[in-house]
Amino acid sequence: MIGPKEVLVALKLAVARVPGTVRSVGSELGISAATVSRAMGRLRDAGLLYSGHKINAMGLNELLSHAARYLYPAVPGEFVLGIPTGSFASPLSGEILGAEPLVMPIPEGPVRGRAVEPICAEAAVAAQKDERMYEVLALVDALRIGSSRERRIASRKLKECLGAASIN
Repeated sequence: MIGPKEVLVALKLAVARVPGTVRSVGSELGISAATVSRAMGRLRDAGLLYSGHKINAMGLNELLSHAARYLYPAVPGEFVLGIPTGSFASPLSGEILGAEPLVMPIPEGPVRGRAVEPICAEAAVAAQKDERMYEVLALVDALRIGSSRERRIASRKLKECLGAASIN
């Protein structure tokens, strides 16, 4: 089964400029090397990871574009501090206008908005450490919570991010 941590690992492997070790990927995501290793095994079993830590970008985009809102649903919560996510984050903010900001809750966050719990607890850590991870996680949040128009645009942008990343 592809759970939230598998998605997090897959996104990290997809956007990594240089393939890392299992240990370095775990360190960057704030999860153990054993968890990364198990996640990579499940990604391989699902056909989303090839040998050499290469992600099947098309398959990952297809999975997230069509199933993220059902497998990893999110509902905007209370107003909290955090970093913008979904249609309020940089990959989509110029194309989609929204009424009230959505944020990934982070106590020291610069923006006050409605909380969208990240796909998994470690996603907030990963987003703060790596700008590319932040962008793809914001797109995944748009796929989880956005309108059909937002999801279409997010899917296209995610495909671009994953495609560009897999060329590197």
